[in-house]
Amino acid sequence: MLGHASVQQTQRYLNVTDEELRSELEVSWKRRTLKAVSGGQNA
Repeated sequence: MLGHASVQQTQRYLNVTDEELRSELEVSWKRRTLKAVSGGQNA
């Protein structure tokens, strides 16, 4: 993320917790999955 070698470095600059990061990544993954399933329409 953001070009850093590790997620821990990104977290340091963004000041997020593991749980916040996990939650947002899950949302992002679900959106990507829905977009792929729907063929990129309405997602």
